[in-house]
This record gives sequence, structure tokens and C-alpha cells, in this order.
Amino acid sequence: MDAAINDILELMARNSGAVSRKKVVAGFDGFIDTIMKPVLKAGAETGEPVYFTSMGQFGAFISAQSHKSASIEMEVLDRRAGGNMPNFSRGAAALGIKPLCIGMLSGADGNIDPVFSSLPGETISYAPAGTASALEFDDGKLFLAPRYTLDGSPWERIGRSFAARYGVSGALDKRLESADLVACLNWSELAFADKLWNDLYAACAALFCRDKQKHLLFDLCDFTRKTTDELNKILSLITQFAALRNVVVSLNIHEALLLEERILKKGGSAETVSEDRMEALGNELFALAGIDELIIHSHRKSVTVTAEGTCCSVTRFCGSPKISTGAGDHFNAAYGFALLNGLSAEERLAFANFYARAYIESGKSQNISGLQELANAGPAR
Repeated sequence: MDAAINDILELMARNSGAVSRKKVVAGFDGFIDTIMKPVLKAGAETGEPVYFTSMGQFGAFISAQSHKSASIEMEVLDRRAGGNMPNFSRGAAALGIKPLCIGMLSGADGNIDPVFSSLPGETISYAPAGTASALEFDDGKLFLAPRYTLDGSPWERIGRSFAARYGVSGALDKRLESADLVACLNWSELAFADKLWNDLYAACAALFCRDKQKHLLFDLCDFTRKTTDELNKILSLITQFAALRNVVVSLNIHEALLLEERILKKGGSAETVSEDRMEALGNELFALAGIDELIIHSHRKSVTVTAEGTCCSVTRFCGSPKISTGAGDHFNAAYGFALLNGLSAEERLAFANFYARAYIESGKSQNISGLQELANAGPAR
């Protein structure tokens, strides 16, 4: 795959000036993440802690403590700007695009919290930042976060924030209308997201002329706790957006299987998803959703379905990731970047896989030259 990636990266390097002028808007969450690893053994002899390596191992330990008391030590790896929008924006910025970041970014004083000072480009905050703890394992991550609620209309809050920032009315409308890509991220974790996304649609329907050269990317995030009725309603809303823009829905394998169970009334294990079955599931969900592109990505393979057909890309598995928090957001940022570069569906998928893999294995957002070095060196490190 790296040989093909080199060709893609060379094209992106040549296009960097033109693509950097593309306009991207990303929203609408924002959390202050504490990234941690649960400690299995304190490492008294060596001084080095031994971590829980898998979610299954951690879960078995928790289950064994039923009707007992236990304590778990956490090693804090980082405290940083988190949430889908900040992670997506960092990934996009490393590639050369600085999105307009709209999110929950305020500190106690009402100003943007300093932890979000590293976000690229312009930042607009409409609410206080959320907080979350991310437990890292070799086979995934577990987020723990207090329930977040918000008084009043989030869309009106965003409008007021724009007016306060720019001193003119209509600033938000102009930014949305001119955007080459709008990334709508994290529906499931925001209790007010249904209202926010419906108000966004109403604004877009009033503003936009049909333009399939511009894109809307949706990431629902883990919707395990959402009802089937809620899922049907949000999918119906996303279908309406497809009348205005090229609509891309990005799902990880867990989310795709949840839709298979809840909407298609079928089911299976993520461990047994063959390449053929993944393509078949992608085609079924694509036909159901009435959108332009559907992506299913996992740590072993990914699928893109469009009206032109289906393509699949195998992902090299990383058994010991330096970080997994934000991997899906980096995949989405890379896919959006590839869209703006005019790449084919197969190229978009290959590049997004490579970019997410490089992030997981190196622990940081890579720029194009860094990706070229990693591609030439073999495994990302």
C-alpha cells in the first residue's frame, strides 16, 4: 500500500497551495480530555508500571470486584483539548487546512479556555467546555464523561457568538454558505444535538443552492445509548442534507454493526466481519440512507460506498498504539482533505487509512512531509 500512498502524497504536496485555501467549518463539541492508562501492577521491582493491555482484561478485573471494594491507579498521559471537533481540526491543520472551529470551548470566565489555544485557525465558543476521561488500551479506548446539558437554543447561542466576535449580523451564514466542507461531528454525546442539527439544516436549506462540489461530513459517534426512533430521525435528517451538498457519513465498525442490528434488524460480531460482509453491510446501509458516500472503517479494513460502486482497503493492524483517542477523527480529517484534493474514492480511503495509522503509531498528527517519510520508511513510528 505504501507505494500507492507515495503517489497520493506527491499529488497532495503539489496541490498544497490550492487546497490550503479551501474553507472548512467543523463543529460542534469540545471537551477537556484527561488521557489515562489504568495500572494493573505498580511495578515495585522495576519502577515501571504494568498496564491493563486490553478492555477485556480491564473488564474482567472490574467484574471480579463485584461485592468487594477496589482501587485502580491511573497514569495520566496528557490533558488536552478533546472531542471530535478539536481532534478533527488538529488532523486537518497538520495537513494544511485550518478549519473554523465552532464548539464548547469556554472556561469558567466565559472566555475560550487556554487548553484550546492550540486549536488551529479561528475558534468560536458558544458554551462551556465539557470534561472527559479517556482510558487507553491496546485494543481501544473507554470514555467517561458527565452528562452535558445546555439551556436555550444552541444555534441561537452560536449566532450570538458570531455576532459578538465579528460585530455584524449574518457572519455565520456567510461562513456556512462559502464552506467547501462542513464537518458535523459527535451527535450522540450531546443531549442537544438533535435540535442543533435540525436548526443547522433549516439554516442551510434557506442559504444553500444545490452544489455537489461542496461537502457535508457527518460522524454520529458511538450511539449505543440512543433509541431506534432517534436513529431513524437523525438518518432522515441527514438524507435531507443530501439535496444540498455531497453528503458523507462516516461510521466505525461498532457503529455500523449497531445500525445493522437496530435498523436492518440483523446482527453479528465485530470480530467476524469479513471483507465481503463489510462491503455487503456498507451497500445495505448506503441504499437505506439516501446519501452520496458511506464509509465504514475499522482497525483492520475500511469500505467506501458511492453511487459508482464499492471499494475496500485493508488496514495494517497496530497491536501497540501510542494513542487511540482521536484516531477516527484523524481518519475523517484525512478523508475530508482527500475530498478537497479531488481524489477518487479508492484513493480517499487508502489515504485516510494511512493517516489514521500514522497517528496511532507515531502518537501525533502528521503533515504531508512527515507522512512521506513514514511511507518511505515502512511502518509508521
